[in-house]
Amino acid sequence: MLRIKVISSVVLTGMLLSAGANAVDVNFRGTLIDPPPCTINGGTDVDVNFGSTVLTTRVDGVNYRMAVPLNIVCTAPPLNTMRLQFVGTGAPFDAAVVNTDKTDLGIKLYSGTGTGTPVDVNTWLNFTYPTFPAIEAVLVKNPGSTLTSGVFSAASTVLLDWQ
Repeated sequence: MLRIKVISSVVLTGMLLSAGANAVDVNFRGTLIDPPPCTINGGTDVDVNFGSTVLTTRVDGVNYRMAVPLNIVCTAPPLNTMRLQFVGTGAPFDAAVVNTDKTDLGIKLYSGTGTGTPVDVNTWLNFTYPTFPAIEAVLVKNPGSTLTSGVFSAASTVLLDWQ
């Protein structure tokens, strides 16, 4: 008998609580659009040549700073907020810089000329269209290391996205 009373009171309480509930539908809408057609350097590789006279003793993160000529062109005006990312392998001594095939040598990227703001590898850099960031690259070495002479190279992929 006690069991029947407990079940009855649970059912009755549930019915009383649901009697005052209201329900409405939620509709979701939106429009999908394609990203604006933008190209970087006409779709060809960007080359930054530090030259053949880089002294191993002068690589210090200041000397040998070079512009990275991205030449971004958008044929249809994109939304204002865009972003850029250099995708690649970070150096063993600093994951924020582009690794090279030369031991203890990396390439640090900056947004802006002069001192600029560091741009870490695999990290998005936000900017507002139509003002594209000026990107510069500078050679850096593993602190405390002694660089050896020889040819070096590095590669990174540039992604351009809008938000």
